[in-house]
Amino acid sequence: MPTSWKHPISTPPQVRSYILIAFNDMTSLLSLRKDLIAKFGPIEYETENFSAKTWRSNYNLYFNHIRLLSLKTLIKREEIVRFRKQTMTLESKYAKEGPPSIELDPGYLSQHLVVRTELQEDFHRIYLYDGIYAETIFKFIKSSFSPLEHTQEYFHNKEIINAFNDIRLIHLSD
Repeated sequence: MPTSWKHPISTPPQVRSYILIAFNDMTSLLSLRKDLIAKFGPIEYETENFSAKTWRSNYNLYFNHIRLLSLKTLIKREEIVRFRKQTMTLESKYAKEGPPSIELDPGYLSQHLVVRTELQEDFHRIYLYDGIYAETIFKFIKSSFSPLEHTQEYFHNKEIINAFNDIRLIHLSD
């Protein structure tokens, strides 16, 4: 008796998680870094502060600085919702009778793309679950990440693109 045919399904490789941190004062950032390390493990890569002029906050807040960091521990792609929820819990810790003093924008990076999480639906976002959406913001072509048509203006900044390229090199070296 012949066996039935099954589609070959493979498990994708793990990805590198990253967090964009929007903030106004260094005190909050230094405290947050300690919390991030305690919750997620060592930070593998961290930029200096970038300007947040063109940053579009999920909460309609305004920040002066943004810093990008990636974590040493790799994650499975399906863990991105849990990762987002955990960063939202940390944001709440930094809210003092009002909106948070920091905003965390987590996502992941693979060899070919950068995905960020979002809280609102849009035509280019894919709903995952628990109110979390995912959107691809970069694809890797011609030896560099390149923003997609719908990617918010902030991510078109050369310094940000270069930082994600650096994280990709770290990711590929593992």
